[in-house]
Amino acid sequence: MTTLRSCCRHRLVAVAAALVAIALPTSLAVAADAPMKRIVETPIADAPSFAKYALVIGVTDYEPPVAPLKVCVSDANNFANMLKSKFGFDNVVLLTDDPSQPRSARPTRRNIMRALATMYTGIIPAKSEVVFFYSGHGTRAPDSTGVDTDWLVPEDGDPTQVPETCVNFDSIRRTLDTKGPKRVLLVTDACRDLLNGKGVSANQFGRGAASSSFGPEVAELYSCQPKETSLEGDPQDFKESVFTHYLIKGLSGDPSASDPDKGAVTFDSLKTYVQYSVHQYAARLHSVQTPDGRASLGGMVLARYSGPKLDPTPPSITPQPPVTPNPQPSPGVSQVNPLDGAEMVLVPAGKFVMGDDDEKDNPKHSVMLTRFWIYKNLVTVAQYRAFCTATGQAMPAAPAWGWKDDHPIVNVGYNDARAYCAWAGGALPSEAQWEKAARGTTGQRFPWGDDFDALYVRGSRRKDGDIGSTAPVGRYAISPFGATDMAGNVWQWCQDWYAEEFWTAPGTAAKEDPINKSFGSKAGRILRGGSWMNYAEDEFRSAYRFSGNPGYVQPNVGFRCVKAGM
Repeated sequence: MTTLRSCCRHRLVAVAAALVAIALPTSLAVAADAPMKRIVETPIADAPSFAKYALVIGVTDYEPPVAPLKVCVSDANNFANMLKSKFGFDNVVLLTDDPSQPRSARPTRRNIMRALATMYTGIIPAKSEVVFFYSGHGTRAPDSTGVDTDWLVPEDGDPTQVPETCVNFDSIRRTLDTKGPKRVLLVTDACRDLLNGKGVSANQFGRGAASSSFGPEVAELYSCQPKETSLEGDPQDFKESVFTHYLIKGLSGDPSASDPDKGAVTFDSLKTYVQYSVHQYAARLHSVQTPDGRASLGGMVLARYSGPKLDPTPPSITPQPPVTPNPQPSPGVSQVNPLDGAEMVLVPAGKFVMGDDDEKDNPKHSVMLTRFWIYKNLVTVAQYRAFCTATGQAMPAAPAWGWKDDHPIVNVGYNDARAYCAWAGGALPSEAQWEKAARGTTGQRFPWGDDFDALYVRGSRRKDGDIGSTAPVGRYAISPFGATDMAGNVWQWCQDWYAEEFWTAPGTAAKEDPINKSFGSKAGRILRGGSWMNYAEDEFRSAYRFSGNPGYVQPNVGFRCVKAGM
């Protein structure tokens, strides 16, 4: 049975990744949980010249009043083994409270500080790769100057005397910054509230390290958002925490963690893979866990592939037998549409907070919707081609990058999108349905939370259109209900006509399942979500409204479908 950590994310993990060359078989699995192919590894030419240091710590057996943990030693052991076997780390110091460990290798404050000092001494500026992995309780409390600081709680740590008995994680960052190793990836797995200390957003945590003078290759990855719970996996599935399991799996060469355009696992592709996999596993348990991260160089290569350029075989759209849903399914439940093979996720009945206070045409208000199923992913090129083949309809003009089966279909107008959904036994979502599926029920500004993070969306980085194209579906912007690409990649058609005054009209929000079926002031249909061509943060907000003439056909416009009730 899957269990929750005894506190809201009390583990901190830090790691720096080495480069390896991996020869892949020509046939690649794309599912996160697909059986792994055998991987042959050879070092990249420059990797052996790096000085590689790893300090790996796992703490489970705390003294009262600190609650004990279960899988931290397993996390540490498995991570250390991966570093040795797959990344060529010979110098790995392992500190755990496993009963077999000698006193000198237990994770006390003294032993941790001694091991850190040894590691700092051995760092060669601009050449070393450093791994620091800590699995255990963490907290956030003021340092001696009164500044809120992240702390690691060692085996003998006392949460009532944090500065005197715990390890200052911010100090580790600063020291690494001074030493200047070549490559650092910090993965922080905690919400830092063991003492109910002042919380900070994931965007604030670690920002200083990511923008420091480490050099060009430094990044941070966090296991969850503040106030979320970090899950321990079902022992029948794996023995690590959910986050560490998928982190190790991605770094070990799972093809689904790779960037197909670069033929490598980069920080961005690893983050997206871990975020998606952890979120999906948590959704199966009717819980929410959303990893986060940032990097000074998102394209930082963590594992390089020396085989053919990665171009994963697109997922099959062969119709599958219908799944009989639970009479009262919960969020995270999914089923397959037998007509086009699309996976759908449930959005249960109930009220949700729609709109934003700074939106004149969509102010914050409460809306009641009956339950519905929404396509987990955008309709793909492969799915739309199957529709065209079945109906005799011509494919739209291909975009500049050509048709890629696992990318979202584009260059489709409103009527094209509506025809596909009708063929698949569904409909386009109403504007309210789309927004609830994107942001959940509490009114958060983006699918992942209130703070914008450009790494969460397939959107432009410095100016409109600079990213060049769409991305494969299912990698970005996962909503609380498990729908993907609910910000960025492509704008998405909705049923409603656009009317600036619709959501401010008396009685509109009080209706159940409201939808604007009349011409609006702009005579356009609603588009939601933003796209790869957009840069402005505002356009990716879940409450942001856009519209287009029904015949509006662009390489950044696509759609998904919904099915009611069931």
